[in-house]
Parts: sequence; C-alpha cells; structure tokens
Amino acid sequence: MKRFALLFAVMFLLSGLFLVNCSEDSAIAPDGNGQNEESFDISYTTDSSRAVESSITAALGGTVYAVDSSGVVFTLEIPANALSQDETIRIIPLDLLTIEGPGVMLCSGCDEGEDCCVKGALFEPEGLEFDSLVTLTVEFPDTRPFPFDSVGVVMVFDSPSSLYSPCPTEVDYDARKLTASISHFSGYGTASPDCEHLTQLYYRFEEAVRATVGTGAIYYPLGELIGLYISNVACDPVFQDQCHVMCPSVNVMIENLFAVELSNHIASLKGSHPVGEATPQSIEEMIEHFEKLYRVKCSCSLTFTVLAGLESDMFAYIRQMAGTVYTQGVTLCQQSECDDGEALLSYVLNLGARGYVTDEAFLQQVEEALDNCCAELSITLSADNYAIPRAVVSIGDLEAGYITLTATVTDPSGGPRVGLRVDMGWDINYSNLGGDETDENGKAEVYVSARDLGSTEVFFCYESLVRETGAKVYDPVASEWYESDPVTLTFKNLVMTSEIQYSFSEDSFTDPDNYKVATAAVSGGGTGPANSTSPCVNDCTGKIQFSYTSNSCSAGECGTENVIGNPEVTGCLVRPVFDGIVLDNGKLVYLVEGINFYSSALYPNVTYERCVAAVCDTAVYPFTAWTRWPVAEIPTYFEGDGTGSFLPWQWSEETETSSTSITITVGVHY
Repeated sequence: MKRFALLFAVMFLLSGLFLVNCSEDSAIAPDGNGQNEESFDISYTTDSSRAVESSITAALGGTVYAVDSSGVVFTLEIPANALSQDETIRIIPLDLLTIEGPGVMLCSGCDEGEDCCVKGALFEPEGLEFDSLVTLTVEFPDTRPFPFDSVGVVMVFDSPSSLYSPCPTEVDYDARKLTASISHFSGYGTASPDCEHLTQLYYRFEEAVRATVGTGAIYYPLGELIGLYISNVACDPVFQDQCHVMCPSVNVMIENLFAVELSNHIASLKGSHPVGEATPQSIEEMIEHFEKLYRVKCSCSLTFTVLAGLESDMFAYIRQMAGTVYTQGVTLCQQSECDDGEALLSYVLNLGARGYVTDEAFLQQVEEALDNCCAELSITLSADNYAIPRAVVSIGDLEAGYITLTATVTDPSGGPRVGLRVDMGWDINYSNLGGDETDENGKAEVYVSARDLGSTEVFFCYESLVRETGAKVYDPVASEWYESDPVTLTFKNLVMTSEIQYSFSEDSFTDPDNYKVATAAVSGGGTGPANSTSPCVNDCTGKIQFSYTSNSCSAGECGTENVIGNPEVTGCLVRPVFDGIVLDNGKLVYLVEGINFYSSALYPNVTYERCVAAVCDTAVYPFTAWTRWPVAEIPTYFEGDGTGSFLPWQWSEETETSSTSITITVGVHY
C-alpha cells in the first residue's frame, strides 16, 4: 500500500488561492526583525548541459521534464489554458543546491555531510505566471534509498533574498516522488528540514504578521505560515502510516500567533471601519478582508478553531454596516434626494444577492424602502379573473360573466389610504369603467363585463378581445396623480357551430320509355366566432356542399341532369341571440338565450347540365326545384334550454317512390 505524507484536505485548496501553492510572493523576504531570527544562505550552480526546453501551445498545454546528474526527474504538467499565450518552457537542473543556516536537513541514506534530499532546478521564463495551477513532480531514482524518512517538501527559493518557503507537498514513498502545485516560475527544489530549521522559518514570518495587523499585507505571511504548518505534518513508517507533527513547538507557535494576532487584526479593521460611518466603499474593503479570512479558514478550519469565530464575527459586522447604509438611504429618500437614496438601498439589496447579508426580514425592509423611495402613494391593480366570456351559455354561469377589479392604495410605510377616489378603465383618463372610494383596507372595487366594451366592440368578430386596464388615484396631500401598472383583461368570443345533413332519393319506373332515378344531398357545416348581428364569415371554417344527379326517360326521350356549378356555400349559418341580465352588483351580463339559423343559404341557384341524346346544355336553376324540402318551413330560431344545449331539428318523409330526411344541429361554446 502506498504511504502518503500530508494526507489532510490540502488538495481541496488547489483553486489558485495563495494558501495552497507556491505563489509569486513566496520567495520574497518579509521585513521580519525578530530577536530569535537567524539568516539562511542559499547557493546553487546550474548544469546547462542538462537543460531542456519545449514549445507549449496555450490551448493544449503539455508536459516538460528534465533529469539532473543524479537521476532526479523534474516533471512539469501544464494543463490546457494555463498559459495566456504559447511559450517556450525551459528547465535547467542544478548541479549543486545548498541551504546553510540553523538546523540541518533530515536526509536519509546519504553519505556523511551530504544533503542528498536537497535537489533543485530553475524554471524559465523567469517570473512567468500561470492562469491556473500547474503540477510539479520531483521523482528520485531507485538506485539509492529514498532520502525522506520523515518530512519531505517541495520548496521555492530565491537566492538573492536568502529565503526559501515550503510548499504543501504530497509525498509518495512507494513511487519515490514529491508533488506540489505552483502558480509561477522561480527556483524550485526539495528539502527535509529539522525542527530548528522550521523554527527559524517561523521567525521569518512572525514579525511580518505582527507588523501588518489591520492591513491587507497580513495575508501573505499568514499564507506562508500555513504552508509551514502543513509541511510540518508527516506520515512516518515507524508510526505505521499514522500522521504526526514532526515539530510540535513550531505548530503551537503558529496556533498561538493566529489566536492573538488575528483577533487583533479584526479589532483593528473594525476600528478603521466604524459601523456608524459605514459607506459602500468601507463595506467593500471589509468584504475584501472577509474573503481573504474565509480562504484562510477553509484551509485551516480543522486546526485553527479561532478562525471560524472570527469569520462569523466579520459576517455579522458587515450586516451592521449594511444597516447604517440602509438608514442613510432612507434618510435621503425622505429628503427627496431620490437618486442617491435609491443607489444606497440598491447597494444593500445587492449585498443580499451576493450572500453577504442573509437577514431576510431586513432585506424585505430594504426592498420596501426602495419601492417607496420618494413616493407618497402606491397603487396596485389586480383582478379575480383575467379572462371572461363575452356571454355565458348557461344560466348557472352568470357569476363567470364579470371580472372584479381591485385597486389597493397604500402610503410609503405600507399602510392603507382610506377615502380616496380611484378611477379605472382603459382609455387615456382611466375613467370609462367608473370608480369607487378606498375602504378601511385601502381597497376600491369595480365590476367589469362585456357590456363595458361599448356598442362598437361588444359585437366583435374575433376569437378574443384584449384590453390593457389601469387605475389612477389623486393624492390631495401631495397634489399628484398616481397610476397603477396595467393588467390585461381578455374577453373571449363565442364559437358557433352548425351542421346540416340532407338526403333525397327518387326512384320511379313505368317502362323503359318512362322512368326516373334521382339523388340529392346537402351536407357540411361551419365553426367560427359570431356576434349578435351576423355570422363572422371571414373567420368561418367549413363549407356546405350540394349535389344532384338524375337519369330519366319520358316518352322515350332520355337524358341526365347534374349540378356542375356553385356546389357549396359558407358553412357558418348561425348567430347567437342574447338576453341581458342585471346582477345584484348592478352589472349587466349577457346570456345566450337562443340561436338564429340562416336557412336562406339552403335555397341557392346553381348551374346544372342537362344532356339528351348526347346533346348537353347548361342553365341556372334553383336547387330546391329538383328536391323535396320539408312541408313545414325550416326553422330560423333554435331555443336554448338554459344549460347551453340546443336540440337538433329533424324532419323526414317517405313515399312509395321517394325518401327525404334532414337534420340540422347547432351549438355554441368557447
């Protein structure tokens, strides 16, 4: 089984944060002047004969590796789009890398005086920064013992500054390699420092932390100390793969420093950003510190328990600062400085959208203040139904024949305004539907039916008629009119249906010189909207078709007759008959009382062809001249039964030589 060092949740942090990779600042010495601090001396020589370079395409990424004289392999894996442009990458192995200073390197399997765990290379172009993290792996040959019995780290170094910093490192003992994530090019190597060595690295950053309390500069040395803290954890085979802290005193010092100085840092930030003087700019400055502290907490929440409390404290403090800005915005609105007031209130709402303010009751209060900024009144319009029929087809549906419009008038605090006249309608003055005074709840109601469309539109020939409806109210205190946002009302037209089925046949025979065989048919119908004055033929769907054929012989003169012209008419032959009913609320609602039927369409003149002895001629003749129509006149009116149903009209007659039947069905729906 593989044994890994640094098995904490370090890889969670590989998101470009300064906490988990060797950043571009890692090799810059802080201005630490601690009394316990001792210096390091870093020196190296390059082995140009083993240098390797490769052209890497930014869009694809790639892998570059080089091998030093002792067989150590440095492999750089660059993911796609980590480079902002195509680059020539160069790795120059070091022939010698020494780190002299307090303490020693804990290298195993080395000759006396040799630090065989200290290996390195330079990576060029110098200072190159990546858009995302790249992976550096250092793999040791199997020709000699793996030099890391305890802690092993990848480190970034900078000889002129005499400083090196450990990077969070994964150590794979079985594969004999160390892996870290880096964000820029510098010098990188490997090391296995002892406790004294790590202690001096701590002192390098302790004073920098103390000196930068209350500023944004504190997060760099904090990050370096976190890297040092993680690098001090190892999994030693002696402990059967159990992780342990190599130098407990170092990590205790880091924990104590965090507990004291981070609290001082937050207190200093509050002192320089007082709640009572909060502005959007000061809040954004606090948010920037909060975000950096949050990243610190994400990496160390299992160890530095003080961070969770400090993060919560800062979060609550940002909420308090937002309260101050809210109060400033409300005050500006009350002083009629509308734009500035709305800007501050909108900023506070945006803090909620960004997740920095989570108090829902407070955010609702801010939203209401923004809605009422510089407004004396607010009027909203609603309807209990936004679509109604132009006329109901059942007497039991009279209540569905009107809409109740409700206007609600409130003051900026949300309280109702009582006794104000509200007018409603769809003309420019919002007055054609009438109005009412607001009650104790600030509400006024108006009832609307198809009757309110007016004499020119109540008989429209469309599937529906749409009206944008609004309300207005006059505020005598402010001497201003206020209008609601419009609501859309739809008036649905009636859809009328008609169908006719007529058949006629005649068969008389005396002898071959005297006989007649004839058939006639009328069939079809139509569907479409209709008003109460005429069918809407332009929107009619459907036709009524006529046909007649006969073969006859009289005194030996034989011939045929056929309808050949005008064989069909528009099928919409019905229109509604309304009854107006006044309801208790005073609104007139139309009820479909019956249906008028246009029977005249069934008596057309048609063109027919008569052929005798192979000689044919044409003439115009009434269709009914050939057929037997009902003795009683076809009805022109169908009476409803109050439920929207209409019984079909039927008639039939049969004689010894002829058969006639006719059925007419009409209906109405939406």
